[in-house]
Amino acid sequence: MPRNFDFIRSLNDDFFLTVRRAHLINLYELLVTSLSNRNYCRANRVVEILLQCPEVDVTHVWRAAIDVLIHLGNAEKMCIEFFNQMLLHTRCKEEVLLELISFQLHSGKPRDALETLETYLTQTPYKDNPLIFGYTGMLAFALWEQTNVIINGPNATIDQESEDVNEKPVVHDLDLCIEQRARYYELSISSLRISLEMDKSNDMFLIFYTQLLLADDMVDETLDIVRSFCNQNPHIVVGYRLLFNILYKHRNKDSEWVQAGKLYHRMDPFSPPEAVLNPLINYYENLIVNQTSIMDKRQLAEVHYNILELLFQRIENGDNEFEYVKDAIIHFTWLEFFDPQRELIDILLENRAWLRTFFWFPNNKTITCWQYMHYYRMLAVFCGHKSLRKQLANKFNKLKYYILVIHIFIVVKIY
Repeated sequence: MPRNFDFIRSLNDDFFLTVRRAHLINLYELLVTSLSNRNYCRANRVVEILLQCPEVDVTHVWRAAIDVLIHLGNAEKMCIEFFNQMLLHTRCKEEVLLELISFQLHSGKPRDALETLETYLTQTPYKDNPLIFGYTGMLAFALWEQTNVIINGPNATIDQESEDVNEKPVVHDLDLCIEQRARYYELSISSLRISLEMDKSNDMFLIFYTQLLLADDMVDETLDIVRSFCNQNPHIVVGYRLLFNILYKHRNKDSEWVQAGKLYHRMDPFSPPEAVLNPLINYYENLIVNQTSIMDKRQLAEVHYNILELLFQRIENGDNEFEYVKDAIIHFTWLEFFDPQRELIDILLENRAWLRTFFWFPNNKTITCWQYMHYYRMLAVFCGHKSLRKQLANKFNKLKYYILVIHIFIVVKIY
């Protein structure tokens, strides 16, 4: 518990003697020390004294009091009663309510926590707090998922709230579970909608909200909401991740998912490869294999350019996957073949001066063996950032020739 200077400032000299003020400050310091040393018995006594002093604003000590109550193993009923008293006598009512919800959840009482939130939702100041509505929606979402498991599972299941393994299994009423599931769904989706209307930047609540909409097959409405979120919050990557995932799963026959994936990967090049990079690479490689005969040089050059853009984003952001460098060499060779005027190459290498030095000094990147280092150097040479002697230049030209011949052979063999 950090030292609370607000507590000290609240002890105004105009209302009581300086000596008493000093005693109260010392008591507060003792409380901080006791909590840091986990001496909860002494901390309990200090809290009792502070709460009896009319000069002390309970706002500054209620968290410590709750911490003491929990660690001393007081009855749950006593803790709940203390929370209720704090809701009546503190200015920070919303913070106390959220702490109460957290306590009920840690006590294994999610339904009680939801009932508590529902009780305060329509009251001031809670009705204007997007977090209160958001947490209500999340709790209802969790209970909705729980009832789904019960409904889709066997008729006889062990009560989720019981910790006694010797208790007999409880047979759930299927009709009651279906009714509860509908109620939890409506409560969750309405609460999350209100929360997002109040705070349009909360990506955590957006995730749960979209899951509920998709569970009801409302794909178009979900896409509209996520697109609106991305427009209003262009720097929050979660929105772009959701947009890509929804398009890739539900609208993958259109090319919009590709553009969404490129934007998502540009914003988050550290994302797991299987999340967005691999689907995009597979899409472009399938274009190369399946449509080489009908695509002109410019289109093929753009495909290789897009693959290189993705690979460079991974490499320049510190991804040490060796295969990315090898693939970049191959695709750059083909880009050079299909783009003799170097229009796309110049765009690709624009603002990428790091290629000139980044790959030539091993202390700037973790290289596990010299073979890796040679491949990095090779990529720098292929990109035109390193001049070579005639003998080495001939070797690199032969390598480019082999890359082109092998790829053509593979494509012909497939057809």
